[in-house]
Amino acid sequence: MIQDLLTQVTSQLERLVPQGIKVEEWPDNALKKKLSGPKGSILVKYQGAKMHNAEELGCAPSPSNYPLEREVKISVTVASVALNGQGGALELLDQVTTILGGFEPTGWQAMIPIEDSAMGQVQNHNLYAVLFKITSS
Repeated sequence: MIQDLLTQVTSQLERLVPQGIKVEEWPDNALKKKLSGPKGSILVKYQGAKMHNAEELGCAPSPSNYPLEREVKISVTVASVALNGQGGALELLDQVTTILGGFEPTGWQAMIPIEDSAMGQVQNHNLYAVLFKITSS
């Protein structure tokens, strides 16, 4: 379920971000990995989930409906050498928020951006992340 969600989010970004931006799921040892896109990189990461069971949602409990609903948080990190201007990290952050805000992967409700934040610099790249929440359908 989660892996399929990450694959759908990654595919949506790959289709719609500008050429030269590498999109991938968050790799092992991400901060040591070379950020390899010529114009920047986007990393998609599962941040965790809150489970809602039948009683919380006012339904009759049964083994088949646990968890009945899952609210997942997905973090998308952008990395770019430039901070401002065309192709910079801030522009890329806005593009990611626009591309994924409202996106409805199969089996899920629309993605909702919650917050974004600066994450500093790694390998001379400016890093920013936007956090989304999404609920299973």
